[in-house]
Amino acid sequence: MSEFILDDIRIIVGLGNPGDEYKNTRHNAGALLLDCLQKQWIFPEFKHDKYSNAMISRGTYHLHPTPHLLVFPHTFMNESGTSVAYLIEKEQLQPEQLLVLHDDKDINLGEIRLQKEISSAGHKGVQSIIDCLGTSNFWRLRIGIGPVPAPQTTDIFVLEKFSNNEIVELDKIFLDAKHKFFTN
Repeated sequence: MSEFILDDIRIIVGLGNPGDEYKNTRHNAGALLLDCLQKQWIFPEFKHDKYSNAMISRGTYHLHPTPHLLVFPHTFMNESGTSVAYLIEKEQLQPEQLLVLHDDKDINLGEIRLQKEISSAGHKGVQSIIDCLGTSNFWRLRIGIGPVPAPQTTDIFVLEKFSNNEIVELDKIFLDAKHKFFTN
């Protein structure tokens, strides 16, 4: 696998569902990290782009000369690929210039994994992106939200809001992610 270099990334997508009822839910972990990056990097406020149906903030980070596009698709999770594919084409980029931030129920809360060219492992937002781009050749930062407690079903678990203790753990994950991947 190639090495992750932030300057090679042009689009960072935070997956989640739009609307107040989904704010701070486990399924929106990617969108939550995207918000943290936008604030940390002092990027402009997100604005809705009607063509991609996404909230977008464009800027440059610190000493990195490469402009980055921060994107929160305003489609629902299962249709995220349409926004991403539109922006990849519009910006004339390659899929390997994409980083997708998303929740992962198969990773324990408190853990993150950066990977490229792997299957969606059942994550419908990621599968939508793979289907629309026709490839899995893009970076993914998988944010652990698991495990799903028995006998609860995954679809209910991911749409529940984080508990106060989980929010504390999530803040640690985000700090870890920022130090490992977004400060080089």
